[in-house]
Amino acid sequence: MTWQLFSPDLPFLQAMTVRQVHHGFWDSVQPYLPLVTAIITGTVSSIGILITYNLANKARQIAEEQKKITQNKLDIDIFDKRYKIINS
Repeated sequence: MTWQLFSPDLPFLQAMTVRQVHHGFWDSVQPYLPLVTAIITGTVSSIGILITYNLANKARQIAEEQKKITQNKLDIDIFDKRYKIINS
């Protein structure tokens, strides 16, 4: 759509034409891209933090289980040595 300007007092306006520009989808979305980028980055960072936390938690659980197993083995070894001494 175009408009032709007219003014008897300002003759230079008669040479001007104003056009309506239809913006596309991306032109209307573009001002919000920094916000969308921040949200996506925050979400990805949060997911990364959760994954890291879960892996660290699993590693801690495995370490605790290994500690219990080692303690049980030590107790059994000490018992065996004491048993051999008592029997001899």
